Amino acid sequence: MLTLLNNSLKSMSVVLALVGSVSAMDTVFAAAQVPSFNSNSCSSSQFYSISSASSNESYNPRYSPSNVIDDSLAEQSRWSSKGRGNSIILDLGRERRINNIHAAWHKGTIRQSYFDVETSANGSSWSTVLTGAIAQGSLGYLSFDLQPSSARYVKIVGQGNSVTSWNSITEVQISGCEETNTPTSGRCNRMDNLAIDRATSPDSHNQNYSPSRAIDNNLGSDSRWSSKGSGRSITLELSERSTVRRIATAWHKGDIRQAFFDVRTSTNNQDWQTVLSQATAQGTRGMIEFDVLQSDANFVQIIGYGNSASPWNSIVEVDVFGCGERETVDTPPTSPPSDNSSIERIRTLFDLEGGDNDLTPYRDNNTLAFNALAARHVTPNGNGWRHELKIRQSLREAMYETIENFSARITPRLSPGSKTIVAQYHGGDTGTLVKVYVSDTDEKGRDDVNPADGVFAVYVRLRTDSSDSETILDLGTIRSGDSFNLTLNNNRGDVFVSALGKSTRLRVSNSDGAYLKFGNYLQAQEPAGGRKYSDDDDWADFYNSAGFSESVVTFSNISYNRN
Repeated sequence: MLTLLNNSLKSMSVVLALVGSVSAMDTVFAAAQVPSFNSNSCSSSQFYSISSASSNESYNPRYSPSNVIDDSLAEQSRWSSKGRGNSIILDLGRERRINNIHAAWHKGTIRQSYFDVETSANGSSWSTVLTGAIAQGSLGYLSFDLQPSSARYVKIVGQGNSVTSWNSITEVQISGCEETNTPTSGRCNRMDNLAIDRATSPDSHNQNYSPSRAIDNNLGSDSRWSSKGSGRSITLELSERSTVRRIATAWHKGDIRQAFFDVRTSTNNQDWQTVLSQATAQGTRGMIEFDVLQSDANFVQIIGYGNSASPWNSIVEVDVFGCGERETVDTPPTSPPSDNSSIERIRTLFDLEGGDNDLTPYRDNNTLAFNALAARHVTPNGNGWRHELKIRQSLREAMYETIENFSARITPRLSPGSKTIVAQYHGGDTGTLVKVYVSDTDEKGRDDVNPADGVFAVYVRLRTDSSDSETILDLGTIRSGDSFNLTLNNNRGDVFVSALGKSTRLRVSNSDGAYLKFGNYLQAQEPAGGRKYSDDDDWADFYNSAGFSESVVTFSNISYNRN
């Protein structure tokens, strides 16, 4: 069970004793704020068995620490301890290299659980390897990247949950890297879009919606695979044996219902390995990315378990990512039919900031390109030049009265050291409720903190409804020219954000006259040190001195609807 839903967590402590190697775990939709580390950069990654679990704090005697290592996901088999800061401790038996933790949480589909993770070589001196994490969205395993460490003990320090002060974990597994001097074929540090030769299904399906429609690069709702019944599957045959690391899926009516599924891989179409289990797709009709357990495969199978409204499994489009033998071309799915295109809705509902008709962002029937350095648009209280689209004044409502779904494939081409905002929900005043950044600066706590090194951290800041505090979630890292899928939805103040295999859903502050903006808001901010320039007279000099010669953000595969 592997990687997916990492978020910011609070603190709960659990110590794990890990001894031999255990079979690979299922994976679940997850997202979290984690240190910068590629868990696939080592030559050998494996799951360790946990020899014992204990707790230094009081706990419900019916739900003892040993329940988290009994290979049972039943809710009765869990550890429960009441109080922020209470912990459970797992002993690995001997010192191991630890990279990831995988845990299933009690009532994980209806509440958030907050925690930190610490490791220790001796059980007394501890190092924090994950802070401010949030587990949510599933009763199955959620996976979290940790700061790599060599340790015998793993501790989960809990800070209660979104409903109570209880810390309740159903099951835990730990994985890491046992370094060797011999490279293996499993090494994969890339994220190529792998070529798929064909899609088939062993099960009956609606003849109008055949498996091949899930790989035709078309996000139109009529181009989908549909099969009725729990356990129905679609199999993707890759062009060559590849190392699979991630899948991206778009689901029919994904903005109004949840779809439930597992993912398996195989080299021979007979012997299967589960690489993602009990996953949930929701919040958009566009593509959503899921990290999976890294495996070598010729075949990828998605097993559907219906959706929240019916027993149908309906996939509009699928992509598979990882390392292939030969270079593949990332061809984005085509847009839905133009007579109902999201671009036309955007033309009708949004106003342009910067460039006007002399520098239009519209490129074709489903592509927009924003060039901040060319537009040079300035607004009061701004922090740099911008080229954006924003909801028209007459359509703005309170955040808690708006239902809006936006998704797109975003390709930033930025000079090293740049920092831009690609999407945001702005309040009726000057405050911002949600901001999605692409940044190559040294801001503390981001996935990449080396300024102007060409590696951009993608992250989101949300102003929560409690005391107007901010939550920051790291979504991943990219380089200039890389693409990622972003989903940003508002359901009357409940905001869902997803990108690069991570996601969060939080309730943000209310604000009258709130509105969605997206494009390229290039910050006038020093890559190192964070100094900001607030005067337009200084911006041109700053951009020139910083060497910012390129700043174009392209949006494609756009899906937008608003109620």
